[in-house]
Amino acid sequence: MLPVTSNPTHMAEATSLTPEPYVELFKFIPNFNTPDQFMAFTNHPTINWQGVTYENFPHDFNGYNIQSTGEQSRPKLQIANPNSVFSSLILAGSLRQAQLIRYLVLRKDLLEDNNIFLRNKWLVSKVMNITRDTVSFELRSVLDGVRYNLPARQYISPDFPATSMG
Repeated sequence: MLPVTSNPTHMAEATSLTPEPYVELFKFIPNFNTPDQFMAFTNHPTINWQGVTYENFPHDFNGYNIQSTGEQSRPKLQIANPNSVFSSLILAGSLRQAQLIRYLVLRKDLLEDNNIFLRNKWLVSKVMNITRDTVSFELRSVLDGVRYNLPARQYISPDFPATSMG
């Protein structure tokens, strides 16, 4: 879910008939214990924003949506696997608590290096597919627990027989 922002620029863009597009910037953190070691990438030309260089790196991020019911989507990230760098991390079990952070930055704020953005964060849930050339991950929200189910809603009759539902 996109966090609520009180920034007037983002609010104006959200209600504009011709909004300025957001630029997606990604940080892939293989180990949550070392958040200063990450891979920063984007689909756009290589750019430096907030002291971090986001390299143009082949990837496909899809499946993210916002449900009105509050259900969490599980987006997918397919990323290039040059020299099997991700394969070795997966085989070593190093991606157990990997995180993906997506920053949505307005193009104007990106060019002016303004620290104004929308942010989403996911954990790597599982490896969907791995080949010599690509790796596909299923992502889940940090609030989406592993094997965590809520009980179904139940109707239990009232304690007092004189009470009715209608």
